[in-house]
Amino acid sequence: MSNFENELNNTDLSATNDNGVTLQRLRRAAAEQALLENLSPMFLAWIRSLENNFDLTFTDEQLKKLVNAAMAFFEKRGLNPLSAKSYDTFRLHCSRTGLLPECYTESELLAERLNATGEMGFAERQNFIRETIRIREGQ
Repeated sequence: MSNFENELNNTDLSATNDNGVTLQRLRRAAAEQALLENLSPMFLAWIRSLENNFDLTFTDEQLKKLVNAAMAFFEKRGLNPLSAKSYDTFRLHCSRTGLLPECYTESELLAERLNATGEMGFAERQNFIRETIRIREGQ
C-alpha cells in the first residue's frame, strides 16, 4: 500500500478543519506518490548511469537514502524529477556533500577546482594549473 493510500485510510475526512494539517498531509502524500511512480524509471536509469560511468555499486539502504535525498532535493529546488539535467545537478550536489563519492566528469572536476582558486595563493594556483594540464592530457 502506498504512502498516499495509508494517509487516506488513516484520515477521517469528515473531521472539521484542523488548520489544514490533514489536507496538507494528504497533499504531501499524494505528491510523494506521484513522484515515486514517475521517479522510478528515471531514478533507476540514473543509478545505472552512475554504475556504468563512475563504477559505483549501491546497497538497498544506500538506494533508499538516495531516493529520499533526491525527492527532498528536487522539491526544495523546484527541479523536475523527470529531467536528466536535474539528476546531473543532484549528482554534483551529492558529490560535494559526501552522499556519493566524487562523481565528476573531467570538465566538472576542473570547474570545481577552478571555483576553489579564488582562495589560493600564487603557488597553489600554479599547482592547480599543472594539475589541470595533467588531467586534460589524461596522465
